[in-house]
Amino acid sequence: MQLTIHEHEVIQLVSDSNAEYIGGSVVESDKPVALFTGHLCASTPGSACDTLSEQVVPVESWSSTYIYTATGTFLDRSVYVIHTYYENSEVTIPGIEPVTLQVGEFWQGELQGSGVITSNQPISVLQLLRTINQYTVDPSIIQVPSEEQFSYIFGFSTPPKSGGDSEGFFNFLNIIVKSNESETILVNGEPILQNSSHSHHSIAGTPYDVYTVEVPKGEGVFYVEQSSFVDASPFSVIVYGFESSESYGYSAGLLLQTDERLLNIEPFFVREVGGEQLTVTLR
Repeated sequence: MQLTIHEHEVIQLVSDSNAEYIGGSVVESDKPVALFTGHLCASTPGSACDTLSEQVVPVESWSSTYIYTATGTFLDRSVYVIHTYYENSEVTIPGIEPVTLQVGEFWQGELQGSGVITSNQPISVLQLLRTINQYTVDPSIIQVPSEEQFSYIFGFSTPPKSGGDSEGFFNFLNIIVKSNESETILVNGEPILQNSSHSHHSIAGTPYDVYTVEVPKGEGVFYVEQSSFVDASPFSVIVYGFESSESYGYSAGLLLQTDERLLNIEPFFVREVGGEQLTVTLR
């Protein structure tokens, strides 16, 4: 199928029935476009259905290593969907027999706790929330960040209210950070290690820990950053919450390889330090 769209126009493609799955379709364009995927009424075992929507990461920003994390406790479970664009993609999933995917094929299954998914070819990994703190919720969809998409600072907000409670959702952060750098992570200026609501566990097969931090219920604005950027490693943040079976979830930020960043640096002098010329080093 070939379509032409113009500036600010939108095309929506819908499958004819629940039995027809259009995931794995290849979308190409001669100009930059944004692509969203979703479902009108998706459900997981034990849940009611809910609408899902998530922006898709372009193939050129896919990776071969994805760390998934438990939503609440290590006993919590989510449904994961893995897609590939490449032939003979050999995917390794904890507790699952090795999976080989071809172009347009996908793997979908349920995983408990936290772990790492790897492949010999770039893949995409989506997470559908099933339980939070062992409470069954209507699903939400999250683009799982790859290790290459980790960054250094995140700013985000939590929703003002849910359909079931005017005070809003119970809100949580999953912060994936290298085990020896957890003391450098701040949430709104406060170290996560001093947050009495936090819990954490190591992620097998990786040098990372995941810290689950509960933040105040309802609407809020948050910043997660490192207290020092000297020799710091990038990390990742997943934001999610639930109330009366409803849920939401998203990655707080993805550093994509396709991002274009323009930086113009000119020599400058600082009068306060005697007019000495400063050298700026980029990492």
